[in-house]
Amino acid sequence: MTLSHAGLVAHLLWQQIPYHTKNKIWLGSFCIMPNHLHGIIQLNQFHHSKECSAATDKNSNFRKITPKQNSISTIIRSYKSAVTKTCNQLGYPMQWHNRFYDHIIKDQEAFHNIDDYIKNNPQKWAQDKFHS
Repeated sequence: MTLSHAGLVAHLLWQQIPYHTKNKIWLGSFCIMPNHLHGIIQLNQFHHSKECSAATDKNSNFRKITPKQNSISTIIRSYKSAVTKTCNQLGYPMQWHNRFYDHIIKDQEAFHNIDDYIKNNPQKWAQDKFHS
């Protein structure tokens, strides 16, 4: 995979994630694709809280959920924001998918399968549903 200018920014800032979070985290395999990325983040010291930051919109039956500080959601949100802001400042076109998919890796076999998927993903780009 040859990275665009925006891809290079995404690559560099991904590697900076451990320096911008209070959790001690480890970054595993990752690959920057033309319009998304795959990566492994391991939270080494995650403090689970039973509290939920939720506010109910009085005009809706849906609750607005605010991600907990230093959670995967806030780490990814901050990363995507930093990449977007940097790319905009440098004049590089950048557009993310609105959401992200996360998955808890439960054992060594699952870890190796996901790790292999990430490492081999660039060779499968032509068949990717997001390939244009």
